[in-house]
Amino acid sequence: MKREALERLIPGLILLVYILTRVTLLFQMNEYVDYDEGTYLLMARLINSGYLPYRDIFAVHPPLYYYLLAGWLRVFGDSYVSGRLLSVFLGGLAVVLAYRTGKLLGGIRLAVLYSALLLVDPTVFRINQLVLHDTLIEFFVIASLYYFVRYTRTKSRWDMYVSLFLAGLGSTAKFTILPFVVALYITFLALNLDETSKMHFQSAVSLVLSWRQGLVIAAVYSFLIALFVSLRMAWPSSITKDIIVVLGIHPVVLVGHKYVGVFIFLMWAILVVYLFRVEYFEKLVHIFRSAISQLRLLICMALAVLIPKVIVEGALGYLISGDYFYQTYLMQGGRYGSFMGLYELINRVLSTVGSNHQETAYVFVPAFLLIFALILFRFRGFSNEKPLPVDLAVLFVMNVAMYLLVFPVRPITRFILPLLLTFYLFAGERLAGYRVFWKEWVIVGAVSLVSLIMIVGGLVINAPSGELGIPWAVHSGELRSDAISYMKTSSSCGSMYSVNPMNTYYFNAETNPLLVDSFGVLYVNGTPVEEFFKQVKVSSDCVVFSTWAEGAIRSGGHLGEIYSRLKALIVTNGELLFSESYSTGDVLSIFSLRIPPRSPTVISENGRIVILDDNGSAVMSIYGLGDNVSLSSRAWITRITPGVFSVRLYSENPGEYIELTVRSVSRGLLLSSPNTTTKLVLEYEGVATDTRGNLLDPEKRYGEVIVYSGHHRFRISAEGIHQKRGGTIILDPGTEIEVILED
Repeated sequence: MKREALERLIPGLILLVYILTRVTLLFQMNEYVDYDEGTYLLMARLINSGYLPYRDIFAVHPPLYYYLLAGWLRVFGDSYVSGRLLSVFLGGLAVVLAYRTGKLLGGIRLAVLYSALLLVDPTVFRINQLVLHDTLIEFFVIASLYYFVRYTRTKSRWDMYVSLFLAGLGSTAKFTILPFVVALYITFLALNLDETSKMHFQSAVSLVLSWRQGLVIAAVYSFLIALFVSLRMAWPSSITKDIIVVLGIHPVVLVGHKYVGVFIFLMWAILVVYLFRVEYFEKLVHIFRSAISQLRLLICMALAVLIPKVIVEGALGYLISGDYFYQTYLMQGGRYGSFMGLYELINRVLSTVGSNHQETAYVFVPAFLLIFALILFRFRGFSNEKPLPVDLAVLFVMNVAMYLLVFPVRPITRFILPLLLTFYLFAGERLAGYRVFWKEWVIVGAVSLVSLIMIVGGLVINAPSGELGIPWAVHSGELRSDAISYMKTSSSCGSMYSVNPMNTYYFNAETNPLLVDSFGVLYVNGTPVEEFFKQVKVSSDCVVFSTWAEGAIRSGGHLGEIYSRLKALIVTNGELLFSESYSTGDVLSIFSLRIPPRSPTVISENGRIVILDDNGSAVMSIYGLGDNVSLSSRAWITRITPGVFSVRLYSENPGEYIELTVRSVSRGLLLSSPNTTTKLVLEYEGVATDTRGNLLDPEKRYGEVIVYSGHHRFRISAEGIHQKRGGTIILDPGTEIEVILED
């Protein structure tokens, strides 16, 4: 009786722990990750205002989540916290279903293990507290797995059709579940073939999951290293240098790498056939014939998947816009390639663990712990009470093939979440079946639990404070609150466009629905930046450029180039109204497109004043220097009147700052700080000379110098100018500084 009572309490305890852990970051803002949140929240608000995705709003995902979120916000209030509570709710349902799935498959031990993995998995932990599609995908995958497990027990085709229906319904929310849908379809087909075909599948899966595969993979990579190095020595060209590389060890960065990926996979397959003496041709023919004989079943299974897609996507997508299929499916195909995911995943693991920020590998910790426990129990000689669950093993292997080889899905953990959830169930079932001494269970369980608690604790405590290498814009909330305070005193902005939609949503501003998702329009769709900005300029009074876009610029690549060009257009076509930044890189700037711009102008970046030229490029920066205290922790700029700005430069102590006034003059700027004893430091990339063209003498003070920076010549006039080092000059306190652009 006591055990039965305890088993009844366990689901409630798991749900209580879930709720307590999922409210930890509910109110936190992090601009590095809330771009997607802002996109979906803003779309939901626009839907509630009568706009329709794919027709009025550019949208890149199927419609289910957009409308579900819109309905939720209509009922429970329109705020980002309310939107996150939808994810908390769906994640709670998923945990309950995970418990039931584990109990049905392997009893109470697996039920606790599987649901506990969802509680502490860092990827699931994060998505359950964000406004993202992925928690809905989590729910549909686990619901589908529940009916899959039921089918393996009951052999009821009703359970099979429900499992496929739920997976198909999940695909109306986000396309990243499609590989799972295909894997599920193939698995159900395999389970309904004749006994001979089932035996063929069983032997193939057992071979793929054999411990000896580790040796085969080691042999493949040993041969590849020898072959590719030899080729490079004999044929030193760009092909052998950049393309013919050992993927996995080498990052996947070029389109040509997918052909190398296919070659490596074929090498593995040939070696497996050779070493294990696999006779596959007749088996494949037999399986094909058996599948064709089940044509009616194939059609019924396909209908179970397609019916929810036709209903949801037909009504909310295809009937709304003729561009629906292009926006949600065709446009996504060019973002990645097949036969790349497996090698990128391997390289991602190796590179993160081997980097200076090994904490960024935190998302892989649960999988590593499961693999560790499985290897430990296997080689300690413990027996497994249960035979290999062939049905679940087939589903797992099919998911690996679909996600990492066939479909063009980037191996980011939240994108391959269905694969992870399937792996956790499969590995958990194997682990729970071992007959292990209770002491070893306690030791392995305690070590794993402590490790995962430390991961979650780091996400809750250390990441938001910026102490880890995990991207976290610590000052996102402060910047947005300060911007709102400024806008309450200024009526310059009516309609607004923000590169990060979360700003538009948080400011409750009007915006052009077609331009909400700049990433989708510019990067995925490939719209020219100049054409995009013309639409922004016509429809918006103000533009917000902030941390997320600056991070994209710093990351480089094609995306960085896009946003760098967009920033230049914004700066050169509008006057700054508000700009605030921190030395951590957090920044938020508002520009008016209705006020003619001046050049050069100023902006706040990295806790400093930054002077921009007529192309929007940074040419020099200014910060304060007190008694061994640098006032470069935070910089605040607000427009007072046309061409006149009030500036504050802060040290790390929030109460310690200096005030300056910056005025635009003909071809230059005038900076004054009459009531301060703090020096000003001007940094630049270039050369400084006196008016005769001689390099500055660090022992002398000048009243006028020439600075060559950013392909420009600047004349700087002030009292007591002296050079500290190359690229840095210091100006005495209380002086008026004139910066004139001479060419």
